[in-house]
Amino acid sequence: MVTYKQITAYIKEEHGYTAQTCWIAHMKEVCELIPKNPSRVKPCPPNKQKDLLEAFKHFNMI
Repeated sequence: MVTYKQITAYIKEEHGYTAQTCWIAHMKEVCELIPKNPSRVKPCPPNKQKDLLEAFKHFNMI
């Protein structure tokens, strides 16, 4: 199981910014890797979603 820390480190190395854990959780919901949270306060910004999907593919999550 890939950790949020590993995903964050990958994003930092490949794209130069630190992904927030709430963004990772939101994108996991989008990919149906975890159940949806209707009270999500900070969804992943649209301009960061592609990077997170790339990280998920890198770690064979999707």
